[in-house]
Amino acid sequence: MPRARRSRFAAVVYNPAKAPRTKLAPLVDRTATASGWGSTQWFPTDPDDAGVKATRRALESGCALVMVSGGDGTVRTAAEVLAATDIPMAILPQGTANVFARNLGMRVPALGRAVESAFRGEDRRVDLGEAVITAPDGTTSTGPFLVVAGIGLDGEIMARTTPVEKRLLGWLGYISAAVRVFNGDTKVRTRIEVPGREASTTRASMTLVCN
Repeated sequence: MPRARRSRFAAVVYNPAKAPRTKLAPLVDRTATASGWGSTQWFPTDPDDAGVKATRRALESGCALVMVSGGDGTVRTAAEVLAATDIPMAILPQGTANVFARNLGMRVPALGRAVESAFRGEDRRVDLGEAVITAPDGTTSTGPFLVVAGIGLDGEIMARTTPVEKRLLGWLGYISAAVRVFNGDTKVRTRIEVPGREASTTRASMTLVCN
């Protein structure tokens, strides 16, 4: 059944720093009206929360679709909340790299096409990975990932890239962080176990698990 027949309105979870509402609203509202949807509701993220609270508020509003506008971090956070529901998520890519959107074959930053697909496209299931991290004190935590989970150099680069670098340099900001992080001795001891294969232990600058 087409989404427009079983829904009343959509919600947008957006990162104001990367996706101002004033830029998005005319496009979203025009497409929603043309597609037979009701008035869209808006839920901004904040600097202390990448989108968990905003996505939960969107769900509480009773929306039938959540559009996520921002970068990979905002998309990943929203996906974590939406994974336990049957509410579809649409991506309006406006981040630094937009890796997940590109992996899905989306044209970046073709917002008009993304909004059109959100209201009139077909739902598509995707995998959501989960990383389980054990700290030196034995405590564990989990974190979802849509694109890649990395330890070692990759994790350091992500942590050291500042918002200012991403805003001014785009994806080149990650290279700037890599130059600061890499010192020639960044290898991490890693044990890799894959079902059906013999486990191996190695030292690597980074270990990536890709979705």
